Amino acid sequence: MELMKPNTSFTLDVKDIELIERALTCMIPIDQSRTNDIVALKAKLFQQKNWYGKTADGTPYVSG
Repeated sequence: MELMKPNTSFTLDVKDIELIERALTCMIPIDQSRTNDIVALKAKLFQQKNWYGKTADGTPYVSG
């Protein structure tokens, strides 16, 4: 019997990630025993984002 392998490649867009983050935020008051897990997961999502902005001279800046 072959073991199933987890999917490590996801195709989520910005709206999907935003929805996940909002749902996680709503879960904190509902299940306070999992607050640390939820905050840690939100931190992982935050750290994987690419941030776009402008530098002081107006040139685009892309993080990540």
